[in-house]
Amino acid sequence: MNVTDELSIIAWVKWNEDGIVHGEPLQLPMIVSKIPINAAYLLFLDTGDGANPNKPSIAFRMSGPGTLYSTVTVEEEKWYHAAGTYDGSSQIKQQLHGEA
Repeated sequence: MNVTDELSIIAWVKWNEDGIVHGEPLQLPMIVSKIPINAAYLLFLDTGDGANPNKPSIAFRMSGPGTLYSTVTVEEEKWYHAAGTYDGSSQIKQQLHGEA
């Protein structure tokens, strides 16, 4: 699916115990993805080893507007309601539990 209009991706997400793996190769567990990366939309778990190096987080990416990382540190064995939205032109937003 090529996104030319609005898009919303919503999911319940839980990182399993011992699921946050640091090191090489870099692991970014995908929740939802469409690739190739340059024409992509992704909702994924960032281990804290990538572009958001301080903490495990949930990230939403649209090619063009870029990537947003959650301000909440993701914990193992805890459920999160995650959403990423694209307005069809240039703006992306992300929410966890209904909050930006």
